[in-house]
Amino acid sequence: MRDINRLLNTRVKTIPDNEYASAYEVKLDFSLNINPLGTSKTYKEVDLGKILVDYYPENTELLELLAKKHSVPKESIVLSDGCDGGLQLVTQTFLQENDSVIIPTPTFHRYEFHSEVQGANSSFVNTINPTLDLIKQSEKFDTAKIIFLCTPNNPTGIEIPEEEVDKICEAFEGIVVVDEALSTAKSVDKLINKHKNIIIVRSFSKIYGLAALRIGYILTNEKIAKYIKKVSSPFKVNGVAQEIAKHALIDQDFVDMTNGFLKDELLKMKDFFDSLSISHTISNTTNFIINTSKISDNSIEAHKIFLKSGIATTCGSHFGLPNHLRIAIRNEEENKEFREIVKKIF
Repeated sequence: MRDINRLLNTRVKTIPDNEYASAYEVKLDFSLNINPLGTSKTYKEVDLGKILVDYYPENTELLELLAKKHSVPKESIVLSDGCDGGLQLVTQTFLQENDSVIIPTPTFHRYEFHSEVQGANSSFVNTINPTLDLIKQSEKFDTAKIIFLCTPNNPTGIEIPEEEVDKICEAFEGIVVVDEALSTAKSVDKLINKHKNIIIVRSFSKIYGLAALRIGYILTNEKIAKYIKKVSSPFKVNGVAQEIAKHALIDQDFVDMTNGFLKDELLKMKDFFDSLSISHTISNTTNFIINTSKISDNSIEAHKIFLKSGIATTCGSHFGLPNHLRIAIRNEEENKEFREIVKKIF
C-alpha cells in the first residue's frame, strides 16, 4: 500500500483539524450566525418532485431575480455553494503559489484558509474598522493580488461605508473581494459598474435563513464572472437550493420583518451591556462582540464560563481577540433569558 502522507498535497498537512466544533449540549446557542426567525414559508410552494427528476442547469429565474435586485446583467452572477464556496472559487481563479493577499483583522478566518490552500501568503492589517489609510500601511498593498473586506464584519458586526470601499477599489491594483454574507439589506453593488476589480460574495444563509441549503452567489463584471465560471462547475448548487432561494428572494416581507426584529433586539442588547458597563461593538446584523475582561483575562476561559451557565458563544481567540466573545442574536425569548443569565455571570 502506498504511503498516503507522501501522496498528500503538502499544504493539506499544515491545515489544523479542529475546523469543526465538537458537539456539546447547551441551553442557549448564541454562537450561530443564522436568521433567528427561521426562513420564509414560501418554500412550501416548491414542487420537489419535478426538481429531483429534472434539474441540472442553473435556475434562470433565480439569476434574473438576482440581476434585477442588484441591477447587473445575469451574466455577471455566479451561483455558489454558500458564501464560503464563492470565496473558494475566487481564490482558485486568481491565486497561485507565492501570491499575497491583504486581510484586515479581526475578521472571518476562511479568507486566510482559502488563500493559503492555493499557496498564497496572507498579510494582516490590525484594525476593527478598516480605512484606506490603514490598509495602505501594509507593505504588500502594491503587490498583493486580493484585499478581503467583510461588511458587516464577522465577528464585530461593523459595516464598512460604501465610499470607503469605493476608495479602496480606486487605489488598489488587485481584486477587492467584498464579503456581504452578513448583510441584512445594504450592498455595494453599485460599484460593479464603476470599478473593474470588485467581486462581491453574498449568501442566502443569513437574512434568508437558508443556511442548511448551502447557496450563495458572486456579483462582479461579466469578464471576471466568465473566468470564475471556468473554475466552477455547472453542477455546483443543487436544484432544491436554487428553487427555494428563488421563492425566498421574492418574499421581501420576511426580509423586512427580520430587519425590524434585529434592529429592536440589538438595541435591547446595547442597552443591556451598557448598563453593565461592558464594552461592545454596535452592529446592524446578527452578531457583535463583547469585552469579557471583567470575568476573565482570556476569551477561552470566558467561553468556558458561559458554557457552564448553559450558553454557547464564539470564542474571540479564533479572531485574534483574546478578551472578547462573539454573540449572535436569537429569538426574543432566548435573548431575554440570555440577558438574565449573563447578568448573573458578570
